[in-house]
Amino acid sequence: MTRKIAELSENAILDLVAASTGRAREEVSTEYSLCLSEARKQLIAERGDPTPYRLG
Repeated sequence: MTRKIAELSENAILDLVAASTGRAREEVSTEYSLCLSEARKQLIAERGDPTPYRLG
């Protein structure tokens, strides 16, 4: 799975996760957005504003 994640686009990864877990694509996308937001909050808390680095 890690290799595929490194090779695929964000949308393709979400499709893959949805298909392999039996969850709806919309559900996976929503969960991904929540996780991305939490990762950003944690990074800012630990290291300060990550600008100019993009997280997604």
